Amino acid sequence: MRNGLLVLLLIACGLCGAAAGGEETVRSGPWELRFDDATGDWTALSWNGKPLLAENTATPAVDVQTEDGRWLQMQRGVEPRLLETVWHEDAATLILTRRAGDWTLMELVRFGADGNENRIARDLGLTWDPEGGTGAAASKFHGVMLSAALPKTGRYLVPTQIAQANGRGRCADLPIGQAANTSWAIWPMLIEPEDGLTLLCISDMRRDPGSTLIWSEDDRLRLVQDFHAEGWAERGVTQEVGTAFIEVVPAPLEVALAEAVWAWYDDVGLHVPPSRPDWVRDAVLYSFHPGGTIGSGFRDLGGFTAARENLLPIVERLGMGAVWALPIEDRSCYWPRDYYRFQPGLGSPQEYRALVDAAHEAGIRFWQDIVPHGGTPAFGQVRGNKPWWLAFDENGDAQSYWCWDFGEPHWQQYIAGVAAHYVRVFGIDGYRIDACGGNRITNWRRAGFPPRDPTPANVPEDYWDVSLDEVGGEVPALSYERGSLGRRQGGMEMIRTIREAVRLHQPETGAVLAEVENNPYMQEADVVYDFGLAHSVFPRLRRTDPAEGVPYLRTWLEEQKLAEPRGTTRLRYTESHDTVRARGLYGIAAARALRALTMWIAGMPMVYHDSDRGDGPFLQRAIAVRRALTELRRGEADYLAVETDPPYVFACLRRAGEDASIVLVNLSAEAATVRCAVPSGKLPGPLHGEAVLWDAMSGEGAGPLEAVPGSLSFSRAMRPWEATVLAIRPAGEAAPLPPPLEQEAARAEAPADGLPHVSVEAQTVTVTGTSYVMVLDAKTGLLRSWGRADGSVLLDHSDVLLGVTGVADAEFERELGEDGSVLRWIADLEGRGGIELTYRCRQDGVHLDALLTDETPGGRAGLIFRAPNAFRYRIGTAEGILDDWFSPRHSAGRPGDGGGIYYRRQGNEVIWEARRQPLS
Repeated sequence: MRNGLLVLLLIACGLCGAAAGGEETVRSGPWELRFDDATGDWTALSWNGKPLLAENTATPAVDVQTEDGRWLQMQRGVEPRLLETVWHEDAATLILTRRAGDWTLMELVRFGADGNENRIARDLGLTWDPEGGTGAAASKFHGVMLSAALPKTGRYLVPTQIAQANGRGRCADLPIGQAANTSWAIWPMLIEPEDGLTLLCISDMRRDPGSTLIWSEDDRLRLVQDFHAEGWAERGVTQEVGTAFIEVVPAPLEVALAEAVWAWYDDVGLHVPPSRPDWVRDAVLYSFHPGGTIGSGFRDLGGFTAARENLLPIVERLGMGAVWALPIEDRSCYWPRDYYRFQPGLGSPQEYRALVDAAHEAGIRFWQDIVPHGGTPAFGQVRGNKPWWLAFDENGDAQSYWCWDFGEPHWQQYIAGVAAHYVRVFGIDGYRIDACGGNRITNWRRAGFPPRDPTPANVPEDYWDVSLDEVGGEVPALSYERGSLGRRQGGMEMIRTIREAVRLHQPETGAVLAEVENNPYMQEADVVYDFGLAHSVFPRLRRTDPAEGVPYLRTWLEEQKLAEPRGTTRLRYTESHDTVRARGLYGIAAARALRALTMWIAGMPMVYHDSDRGDGPFLQRAIAVRRALTELRRGEADYLAVETDPPYVFACLRRAGEDASIVLVNLSAEAATVRCAVPSGKLPGPLHGEAVLWDAMSGEGAGPLEAVPGSLSFSRAMRPWEATVLAIRPAGEAAPLPPPLEQEAARAEAPADGLPHVSVEAQTVTVTGTSYVMVLDAKTGLLRSWGRADGSVLLDHSDVLLGVTGVADAEFERELGEDGSVLRWIADLEGRGGIELTYRCRQDGVHLDALLTDETPGGRAGLIFRAPNAFRYRIGTAEGILDDWFSPRHSAGRPGDGGGIYYRRQGNEVIWEARRQPLS
């Protein structure tokens, strides 16, 4: 709604005809609306003759929350009066102008909105204009709502709110006094009052945040489309709020969700950036800070050069397509003081450019974190920003952190300059934009407010006074319509401003990731977060039976896809710098399965710094599979198309063009033979005939699909927590899969009889088996070396980890056991206590027991073995296999303290610890 349109309508339109009984009626296409000719409240609404509102009920059609926090029409003595009715038949637009208290409320109703004859759109213009013309120049308001009374029949759905109370169900079962709520975002509310007819209730909240809800009352539902529009209402100045939509979809609720919501987004122009580069959908993202992990206080990596030399080769080996560097600007991570200086200890501009260039040479895109909330008010003084660019609360105070106004054009341009600088000077490909939804508070700034005295809280007094002197001693007026717009519109403008600065210098490949989740931010960002999946849905799997939790997960993903603009790309992850580590939350094997799921569903997968340790070969393969199969990167995702038995096996159909694949993840600790069926109509045409499966993780054929009327089916045995992708291709055509995984060489069976050879000399004891040679120190019994029969050394000297200086001379014993030779050393430790080492030697290996005597000081001890030529390790824990390459990561950094979050100090080279994850 815009004032120009209102003026045109008021001039050009005539009054509509009145009906009997104090009502007036307007008709347009399939719609008929009746309203009270005294108050303007809606009394009846029908579509193609079907009544949509509750009978014999009235509710205020529009209302405003006033300065005292109460809704205007609920205040005693306030009776709305309909001042004027204007009906413009050619534009199918009705204007109802009401007077309530000191407010004029102008409701604009458009029938057939945006070219859809089954849709109504509602906007509100509110003006504070008290009679008398004297007194205050402005008043405050705290919210606007547009309402309608609906019958309490049929059923309703709030997409993705599956487990939440009141997320879906029968309207009659919604408890009186409770609501079903979409909460803060552009999100559909679907109500099916009678079979085959659904109301899509949704609001365009690209300016103000808000919600759509249905409130249960005795014999009706009250539909409320609420806008958190808030700020100063200057006398006589109209504030424009909206738009709220009600659309009739002549189909069941599920069909309406699948078809009507995307069409609405298209009609109102809410879509993902058309210039989004293809690499965004292709890449797997690796998140890190050049200083180190968050658990170490960003200290355990060592800076730009260490990141280039130690971390980047690992990222390249895994197959990552992009990296995101957490904030590197002064003063510290997420506390931006000087955007043009680096944090101490990270390195020089030349070293940073070398890191970015090395990433590009490896085919890896580079995102940098940018923090547009600006840190603290005092930091603005350092930067030369103006203090009235801050957001101020109702008392005129600034926040101590996250305090700069997203809606202020001068602040937006300052951040745009920062964004352009790093792209231009260092060649980065864009930004991950931190916490960019908008202001945390409504900005109550207006001309002369906050006053000069007292100085607002958290603002340095000299900064405030000197800056105000430059503009005549008074704070300038707010540069946009009302303070609440900084909370949504300001965030969207900031994302757009940063992206435009990136694209100015990287017009083909520039892109941004926005740390926001809700609709409508994907209109401005190439990628948005998926907090719900990482922080709610995945953790819920820990608390529920997999047979219940996995169908919930699949339904949630499908509803999420349908309830947001088509083509939305979300960041999929199991952990980040803001979370605890996923292995501690889910266990090793379960965390790996969830990570595989994020790799193969729709979206951009993200791996956090060092969380890949222990998963290297698996992760490398999972990424290679994603890269090889176009449908996993750019294809459609259908999370409900594949039927699975048992239900705890997650399945998702991915398809692109004539290719299709099925993602299978066993999210259970139980092995299963899963039976899958997919409707033929869900598959591309070439796959309707004879088709075969290829197991992408093993690289091997997995058999044909069995054709039954209307569907194709197959069975597959799955290990606990196993994850794979089955590529579907026409018979005789191979899937374009990467080479098979490296297979571990088969071990030769050792002979059952015979003893290893033992040679005792003055300095050493040597044991030779069929496949090994072990050399022990004759004095202490400690290992000197362990190697293969061909002479290659696997382990060299060992030591005792204990609070003593060494091992004294030991008493050596030797005996023959039933299947081998037993060697035992009993030694005094220098200091107090003793140690007993017993080697039980067989032809095929050695079993070592180490015991401490009761007198040995301390409760913990250990044996240290050095593996000088190791390049890969494999640990069979009770929670699953850890398998990875040895790669030094922290040689240049230093261990740090995670502030009590983590069990063990972060930033060391401890890969696995039996106390936390016992051996299987």
